[in-house]
Amino acid sequence: MDDRDTRRGSAWVKALAIGLAAVVLVAAVVILVQERGGDSAGNPYAVLPGKWVRPDGGYVLEIRSAAADGTLEAGYFNPAPIRVARAKASREGVGPVKVFVLLDDPANPGYRGCTYDLAFDPGENVLVGTYFQAVQGQRYEVAFERMK
Repeated sequence: MDDRDTRRGSAWVKALAIGLAAVVLVAAVVILVQERGGDSAGNPYAVLPGKWVRPDGGYVLEIRSAAADGTLEAGYFNPAPIRVARAKASREGVGPVKVFVLLDDPANPGYRGCTYDLAFDPGENVLVGTYFQAVQGQRYEVAFERMK
């Protein structure tokens, strides 16, 4: 075995090591994306389904499903059900996953036109943002924790 064979073998080992490092890096990115609000199928909203509770009052936002186009199937409870007129998720670029919920319950006039504008914080596993109380015309800072 001469120096050329040794160099070829060494180059092959380096190429193999680089290839393996690339595979590990891609796997790490996939895991990170899954943990940060997306899944490998390309649905950044897959992290949203579940029951979320506001610890300051026991209000529950239940996100039953989250489609890749941002369509959410959601319910809201205080503690009785309040009609959700619209629920939508969105994301701009690499920003946080956002959730918009419009409440409009004719049986509960105090909730007509109330909204939640929330953002998912993957590090804390919470939805944080504002609640607009339409009757009072006031906004409140709120947070929802995922129920276990």
